Amino acid sequence: MELVDTAFSKHIEYRSDFNIIFRIITAKKTLKYVHEKCRTEFDAQGRPVRTIGIVMDITKQRLAELALKEEQQNYQSLIQYAPVGMVAISEDEHVFLGNKKFQQLTGYKPYDIDSLQDWWEKAYPSVESKKSAQKNWEIILSNNGKRKSPVPNIESVIVCKDGSLKNVEIGYVFTGKVSPDDVCRHYTTENSGRNTGYQRSQVQKNC
Repeated sequence: MELVDTAFSKHIEYRSDFNIIFRIITAKKTLKYVHEKCRTEFDAQGRPVRTIGIVMDITKQRLAELALKEEQQNYQSLIQYAPVGMVAISEDEHVFLGNKKFQQLTGYKPYDIDSLQDWWEKAYPSVESKKSAQKNWEIILSNNGKRKSPVPNIESVIVCKDGSLKNVEIGYVFTGKVSPDDVCRHYTTENSGRNTGYQRSQVQKNC
């Protein structure tokens, strides 16, 4: 219990909070996760005279958290290596996911595009192309956003990070509140696109 002893020693020395989570093996050889908190009272000379604390069994909660974390990591790994480019957009139009295939297709890294507005500015630098792309987006939101119905793919010409032009086929899916596993379920079964000479890209809107 070196972790607990060290934490308690610091608690006494610095009068800091004592609030830790750790594992124990019970007398029946069962693994448990516990959450321990305490406070200590000191006398006029600064010597500890009383420590009052609680210890809570949080095994079920902790195991559920660990299982969820592992599942999300697995899904995120699948998303990152999916055969189609994927971008996830939050309700406030913040781009919070761009997978490796998307980066390969466009050259844009996660730090290059922070919002949908960044995408308009960089992928459609001309006034005409930007207006056309934004109009298509507005139509999609108007016609499909509320009922979250399927959206036909849109063929478009974008400007990549290196300045080259690329023909892409962009699809949109509305999924409501989204997490990495939601994204994965929608996209990891997608193939690499039809034989039309177009690269596939998927955009997810979290509405």
